[in-house]
Amino acid sequence: MIDAALNSIHIDDHFLRIIITSSNINQACYLLLDNLLWLNSVGAIEIKKRLKSMNDWSNKFWLFSTLLYLARDFHDLLGLLKIEEEDENNSKKYDPVNRYSWNEQSGSYTKTSLNNFTTRSILKRIFKKLRILILNKNYHPLLLDTIKNIFDVFLPLSNLNFINISPGVQGLCGLISSIVSLIVIWDAKYKLKP
Repeated sequence: MIDAALNSIHIDDHFLRIIITSSNINQACYLLLDNLLWLNSVGAIEIKKRLKSMNDWSNKFWLFSTLLYLARDFHDLLGLLKIEEEDENNSKKYDPVNRYSWNEQSGSYTKTSLNNFTTRSILKRIFKKLRILILNKNYHPLLLDTIKNIFDVFLPLSNLNFINISPGVQGLCGLISSIVSLIVIWDAKYKLKP
């Protein structure tokens, strides 16, 4: 994680540089504390006085790193959706079929405004963009990372008593996150870069 943080300080995008570097540093702190807690649980070291505090700090670092990873995922998703929307707007702008629409009030064809949206058209656009994200194989690493981080965020939130979820739901969240992580490890093409 420290090595990943050192590599991420060279990313050109300022937002991604800060988010990825910070999340890697937080993940390193979480892993250090988590390993110390594990060593205590197997009896290799003894931590009595600070056990609760170390456990809380471990969960705080885990939560913060997961939230930062989610911020990165949403940043990338919004960027992809913006690119898709620009491509769609450019194709509509030059498509003669979509440039004009029938206007009931005037009884004639008028130039279509790309900025006039109804609730129905907004929902249609959202579902269309989701379908594009799901069906385009280039976006699968981002979708898998987003799914993993969404399910990961519930675990430290529950451990820190910010939310109350049952052990079964915690187990399900951990299972889904682990399966997605295994998919990424199994096939490197699903690893999100940088």
